[in-house]
Amino acid sequence: MEDNKLFGTDDIDIIASGRSDSKERKEESADSFDVRDIDRELEENGSLAAQNSAPRPARRPTAARRVPSHPSAARKPSAPQRPSEAPTQTVPSVEQTDEDATGNERTRVMTAAEQDVIISERRPSAPARKAKSAAPAKAGTEKPARAARPAKPPVKASEEKPGRSGREHSEEDQVKVKDKGGIFSTFSKTIVYIVAVIGVSILLSVVGIKFANDCFAFVKDDYETTVVINTGASISEVADVLKSSNVISQPLAFRLYAGFKYRNSNLEFAEGIYTLNSNMNYDQIIYTIKAGKAPARKTVKLTFPEGMTVDEIIDVLVENNIGTREGYVDAINNYAYDYPFMTELSKIELSSDRKYRLEGYLYPDTYEFYTDSTEVAVVDKFLNNFSSLFGEAEFSRCKELGYNMDEVMTIASIVQKESKFASEFYTTASVFYNRLGSKSFPKLESDATVQYCLAEHAEHITAELRNTDSKYNTYLYNGLPPSAICNPGIDAITAALYPEETGYYFFYAGSDGYNIFSKTLSEHQSVIAREQNKTK
Repeated sequence: MEDNKLFGTDDIDIIASGRSDSKERKEESADSFDVRDIDRELEENGSLAAQNSAPRPARRPTAARRVPSHPSAARKPSAPQRPSEAPTQTVPSVEQTDEDATGNERTRVMTAAEQDVIISERRPSAPARKAKSAAPAKAGTEKPARAARPAKPPVKASEEKPGRSGREHSEEDQVKVKDKGGIFSTFSKTIVYIVAVIGVSILLSVVGIKFANDCFAFVKDDYETTVVINTGASISEVADVLKSSNVISQPLAFRLYAGFKYRNSNLEFAEGIYTLNSNMNYDQIIYTIKAGKAPARKTVKLTFPEGMTVDEIIDVLVENNIGTREGYVDAINNYAYDYPFMTELSKIELSSDRKYRLEGYLYPDTYEFYTDSTEVAVVDKFLNNFSSLFGEAEFSRCKELGYNMDEVMTIASIVQKESKFASEFYTTASVFYNRLGSKSFPKLESDATVQYCLAEHAEHITAELRNTDSKYNTYLYNGLPPSAICNPGIDAITAALYPEETGYYFFYAGSDGYNIFSKTLSEHQSVIAREQNKTK
């Protein structure tokens, strides 16, 4: 091919002429790169052959540029460029000296491909070009340097995640958030639901108990009042009148009950003035004011002496056709009465050997009962009376003595049974307190406690009966019995709260019924011998 032929003298002249023309061309900008730079370097450093003597790596050949062979074409000066036009680059011919096959030196013009190799080797790297283009600007034309952007910290290999689109990332995160929110939401809803169910259940229970108590008169105050019923009064109007007179406490329950029970009949109330009792149930109230034909409620007035036991009180009530024994046992041991002393009693750990929960609290007195009263209503009358006598002052006094309310009531019940006359209650109480605080006499040794644990009443407590195995037997067990042994009156209760201070540890009932008190065992035995001789 033409590119590979050897050039002669004319060709050399053309190269020289091209070199001269290249010197007359304008200089290009600082950041551009031209073949003339390589030409100058070759002229300054000597022959090109010496620099290209080392072998160069093979490179993909590029299309060679044909050099015009006519001398005049090579020497034709280039036309001056217009200012608006970018300068065009011309590739000058470059001489190459090598040896031919016979060993003679020859000079030839380098091909365009060979010049490209040299250019690529001499072309400065990107940082060098940038440094060259960043020449100092003229004064007054300098621009402020842009602040360097902080480099991002390198991502650790463990933190790298496979690439994914922003939408995929967002959707996945939303799913995670929804999942977490869903679990939390479900748990919260469950808790709210449970709390709501419990709250509604408690509310319904409280309301139900109030309605039932008002409707059936389980536990209500016992007093009479007068009400006026006008002609043509409706159920709602009657309910309001009964509420204002404190005959009922739940007018809504009354309206519902009367409307449901008498829904198939024409319920009319007779005009008039009626005497009603707050202890009447809804049926009794309605029958009374409906047509003035209410069934007569029979009443019974009963007196319960001080010192009666729960069993004895139940017997009296049942004998007068007021309730049943089973009903009273349940009402005494299980029903939750609303009194301060009941709250105090609920805080005390009661013995499993206790016979009755409310033994000692059925205050003895004279009461009038309706024969159709419920057992709970009857027991409530006893407790209401006791609560009016045992209040905050009595609770405080128990603490001063170092005993709880139930223990003081137990001492009062023993005092009630062991003393015949109230005048000696305070001295008798001192004997039991002295023994409770003594290491020499840890047992109370009371015949009354033995009597309480017997199946049948005994006229005399013998030595054999004193061996009866029961926690109520204070001859066998130290300290107080599991509960009170009777229901004491106010005198015995007061004596238990304010005992006399004495040194007595013994007493014996004389022939006249009064107790004889002793400080020592020998003195006590002498009293017994003397009193027994009187009866012979």
